[in-house]
Amino acid sequence: GGTIGGQYFFLKGAMMIVGIGGNVFKLPGTYVVILAAVASAGGGVIVLNSGLKRYDALYIAPMYQSFLVVFGAISGAVFFRELEGLSKIQLVGLVVSL
Repeated sequence: GGTIGGQYFFLKGAMMIVGIGGNVFKLPGTYVVILAAVASAGGGVIVLNSGLKRYDALYIAPMYQSFLVVFGAISGAVFFRELEGLSKIQLVGLVVSL
């Protein structure tokens, strides 16, 4: 789960940094975040392949995808504070949809 959740943290972080513009590529932190995004995506592939070696694809593929969606929503909600502007009915809709 951490590898899958890490993909969202680092990919969104990288996109936010690049979206700032200017001289962000002169900062070493930019490359650290981009490298972490690539590494966590590679880690996700390793986790998926490991699961496919041990279990049937009809079980692993939907589980992997569901973890990707759930952890993406949770990480966005917590780390990037994406729920702050939502009304109560929107929050209920989000929870029900997950």
